Amino acid sequence: MKLHTLIRIRFSSLKNNCGLRALLGFIFMIGTTFTYSTAQAQCVLTCRQNVTIPMPASGSVTVTPDMVLSSESGCGSSQIVSVFTSTGQVLPNATISCAYLGQTLSFSVVDVATTEYCLGTLRVLDELMPSIICPNDLTININDIGTCHTAVSLPNAIAFDNCSVASVIPSWQFGSGVAIYNNVPLGDYVVTYTASDGSGNTATCNNTIKVRDNASPIAICVQQITVQLDNTGITVVPASLINSESYDNCAIDYMEIERAGQAFSSAIYVTCSDVNAPVPVTLRVTDMDGRVNTCPSQLIVTEPFAPIITCPDDITITCEDDYNNLSLTGSPQATDNCLIASTSHSDALFLNNCGIGYIDRTWRTTDIAGNTASCMQRVTVQNNANVSVIFPPDYTISTCGGSVAPSITGFPLVTASGCTQPEVIYTDQIVNISQPACYNIIRKWLVINPCVYNPNNPQPEGYWTADQTISIIDNMAPVVVAPADVTVNLFGNTCAADVSISTNAMATDCNPNVVIMNNSPFATASGSNASGHYPKGIHRVEFTAADGCGNIGRDTMTITVRDINPPTPVCNSAVTIPIDNYGIATIDAATLIVGVNDNCTTSANISLTATPQTFTCASLGVQNVMIKAMDESGNSGFCSTLVVITDNSNHCTSGLVPIIKGTILNEIGIPIRFANVLVQGTMQDTVLTDTIGNYLFQNLTVGGNYAIRAVRDTDHNGGITTYDMVLIQRHLLGMQYLNSPYKIIAADINKSGTVTTFDLVQLRKLILQQITELPNNDAWRFVDASYTFPDPSNPFASAIPEVMNVTDFNTSVLDKNWVAIKVGDVNNSVDPNGLLSSEARHANTLKLRTNALQLQAEEVYELPIRAANFKDLIAYQGTLQFDTDVLTLLDILPNNDWGVSAENFGTRYLSEGMITTNWENFNDLLVPDDAVLFTLKMKANKTALLSEALRLTSARTKAEAYREEENLHLELEFTTDAAADTNELLAVLYQNVPNPFSQSTTIGFQLAEAQDVTLRVFDMQGKLLTTQHGYFDSGEQQFMLNEAKDALPNGVLYYQLSVTGQPVITKKMVKIN
Repeated sequence: MKLHTLIRIRFSSLKNNCGLRALLGFIFMIGTTFTYSTAQAQCVLTCRQNVTIPMPASGSVTVTPDMVLSSESGCGSSQIVSVFTSTGQVLPNATISCAYLGQTLSFSVVDVATTEYCLGTLRVLDELMPSIICPNDLTININDIGTCHTAVSLPNAIAFDNCSVASVIPSWQFGSGVAIYNNVPLGDYVVTYTASDGSGNTATCNNTIKVRDNASPIAICVQQITVQLDNTGITVVPASLINSESYDNCAIDYMEIERAGQAFSSAIYVTCSDVNAPVPVTLRVTDMDGRVNTCPSQLIVTEPFAPIITCPDDITITCEDDYNNLSLTGSPQATDNCLIASTSHSDALFLNNCGIGYIDRTWRTTDIAGNTASCMQRVTVQNNANVSVIFPPDYTISTCGGSVAPSITGFPLVTASGCTQPEVIYTDQIVNISQPACYNIIRKWLVINPCVYNPNNPQPEGYWTADQTISIIDNMAPVVVAPADVTVNLFGNTCAADVSISTNAMATDCNPNVVIMNNSPFATASGSNASGHYPKGIHRVEFTAADGCGNIGRDTMTITVRDINPPTPVCNSAVTIPIDNYGIATIDAATLIVGVNDNCTTSANISLTATPQTFTCASLGVQNVMIKAMDESGNSGFCSTLVVITDNSNHCTSGLVPIIKGTILNEIGIPIRFANVLVQGTMQDTVLTDTIGNYLFQNLTVGGNYAIRAVRDTDHNGGITTYDMVLIQRHLLGMQYLNSPYKIIAADINKSGTVTTFDLVQLRKLILQQITELPNNDAWRFVDASYTFPDPSNPFASAIPEVMNVTDFNTSVLDKNWVAIKVGDVNNSVDPNGLLSSEARHANTLKLRTNALQLQAEEVYELPIRAANFKDLIAYQGTLQFDTDVLTLLDILPNNDWGVSAENFGTRYLSEGMITTNWENFNDLLVPDDAVLFTLKMKANKTALLSEALRLTSARTKAEAYREEENLHLELEFTTDAAADTNELLAVLYQNVPNPFSQSTTIGFQLAEAQDVTLRVFDMQGKLLTTQHGYFDSGEQQFMLNEAKDALPNGVLYYQLSVTGQPVITKKMVKIN
């Protein structure tokens, strides 16, 4: 019989006529075929109950009869086993998978020949351990010097099982589970991994985690430590002595010390040879893992034990003996545990005027450590015994440098026999007289024989007296040193400040009675202190000191009073602004304030701007406006107000005429008026900006496309000075970069897209009027104000937007604004609207000097133009103007020593009697007073005064000079100092540079012809300090003095230049620390 489906044979479906009882109620799989014999079977099957079957490694098991039968008898050769679940599900082929582990399953065994069967239950259990593979041993290094612990993340193990792995859990002394374990100290740790399956079977494996210290110790030394030698001259220095809290992240094992040339050890020795010189040593620190680190230290070895000295015996000598002769008086014996460095003596003289008495001689010995010991020896002097005196003659000193000390003017010549020691005394009386001397000194000499003279005797003997007259002829001016410059900020509502100068001007001169004066109209007193009440501005105060001979010394200081207080505007409220027929309401800042106050600037000169400046129909109603008030010092104050934008004329609803509108301002916000603004495209038009820099295009074709640009090509020289050249040069040299892209564009004089020295060449030609306009550039450039430079330090990196476009023009465009750039003006000094006076007022004046001469017709003159008060000067410029009827220019001789060359002069207007000139101190030269900058070689056409034929003006190039934050008026001064006329002298001596000086200074001089020259330097007492000599060619020459070679003392010194055929020339200088 074959069953084609899985069936359960029910009793109700079969008749018990064929002995089928064995098949009734059993389940068979589809395809099971069996033959049933109707013969009475003698087969007996006995099934085991509660059979336990182990799950093999394969993960499934097929149940066979031998697994579940306990016995069988008389059965056929084949039995079929069926396994089914508690729900009746038959397991195919009686195969049990891991899914049925531990479940109680039913089974039947049927003998297919006899249909004999038996029933039972079974369970499959997993008793096999899982397989586990541990990770490799792991070493973790601690590299952080700040800790001896580390975080350990345990790696995972790999586990396998015939059915399933329930978990793999590592465990060690710090816990269990896969996690990050913090603060694990150094050591080797065993980690046990336990793998468990679903049946509770486990397997384990181990690995080792090694935590190692990989950070070297930190060695910290005492930078310097003092150790003392003992009385044997030796001291042991252990390594711990120079340790200063060395540490390791874990632990230090040991420390060692080493000195140069020796091995490391636990201690070193220092001896007497180490005294007086630092002993460099090294500390080596080793941690528990053998890692090391070192640090340096110094030992200062001292020896505290004083030496032992024994004086020679006391001795008696005569006054004719030399008590300084030690072979006569004896020397001490000195010993020390180390070495004796020196032995010396000092004498306390207890001798009368005749040299009789005694000497207490203190002997002092010093060892190499500076320890001293002393003893005293007494030398007794006994007497032995005519005095003649020759007094010095009168003396004339031609310069202040010639000291009035007796070493110069002469001592009395005194001769005496025996032990007599005549005393020489003098007193001076200053007597002011007329020329040629400035004053006389009457020196009263007194020579006394102290062995005879008794001042209490009405008729004393033993003294001689005489008067010596010393005449002083001083041509040297005092050296004046002004106080340092002072800057004071204004506070409150005042425009002036009380300036307190903590130091006075000082003057040095051979006449100690020089008086110092200042020229400040604001100083409380006119003396050496210029403190006072100063208004806002830059005030250059000159200090002068006059000696008794008419010589005047000068120096200056600058007092800057700065206004840092912003103005205070007071805004109106609820001002009504109507919309015009273009749909624009323009804000006039002046109508929105009640008033504005400032401590310095008058309200008429305060610049007012409104933000925003315009409103449109979209802004009808109440709007906020910010008013900015800026004073003349650039300080700004603000107030805000509400305005009401109205359209009472219904412009916004009756159709607006679209316009294009904008404003042109320079970088610092000054409006540019009378600039041409051009529109090109569908229509063309040109308009001029108004007084506040606004322009307006109206009646343009609606729907058109337009390009807008601004042009102003007039007054190429406007705002351009030599100071601009200095600023551009500093930018090129990287000393002080121009701080905006607009200034860098202004510095591109030739419009090459770069800033180079060629721009300086073009700019100088423009300043000197050699050209009147730039060949490759307009006077002004205009950049779209809305443009943001990608790289402000290089505005040429991308195209500069100098044209703005409007496309499909249908509505008003109100923001086509420009930033105006005056080419060449990098400090924004241009007056773009011509509102300032043509001649700016300057608080101070700088003067160039030349000689006051009476010109003689047909004579040729070389006129030196000399510097005066060039301290801190940056540049100057101007126009030298001469009367062509009186003078003819033959040549200009620049002096390259002071940075003047032919490029500093322009002769375009020479036929009109004008020479343009400028000078810039690119090299930070220290130009002394009376230094010759250049010489004009000129021929006199008629007899006249030079001062009436030559002057310095602004006819072409403006006459100005420049210091930092100060412009000076420039003038030409005519002096009557004959010493400045080099045509009449064989040699001219210049003031040393720098003066005062500390390390070195240069003394310049000029020779009319080649010859021998001698330089001598004296102190105030007339002592000769140093001499230099040489043969020099004609022209400018110099001597150099320096501290290392000449060893000059601090204070006022005098230097003299000597040449053949001319009196000695003397000047003074000051050496300071």
